[in-house]
Amino acid sequence: MAFRMKAGRAVGAAIAKELLERAPPRFKVIYLITRFLFYHMAVQLTPFAWEKAKRPSSFDLLLSDF
Repeated sequence: MAFRMKAGRAVGAAIAKELLERAPPRFKVIYLITRFLFYHMAVQLTPFAWEKAKRPSSFDLLLSDF
C-alpha cells in the first residue's frame, strides 16, 4: 500500500511539473495547493515553478545578499 501511495505522489508531481512548464506564458500567478499534510509536494515544486517563471526564488535572493 505504501508503495502505491509513493508511486501515486510521484505521478502527481510529474503531472504538476508538466503543468508548470506550460503555465508561465499563460498565467501571471500560480497557486500550489495540496491536500492537508501533503505540503512537502508544494515545497518540492516551488523551486521548479520559480525556475520556469525565470524569476529568482527568495532563497536565491537571500544568498545574493552575502
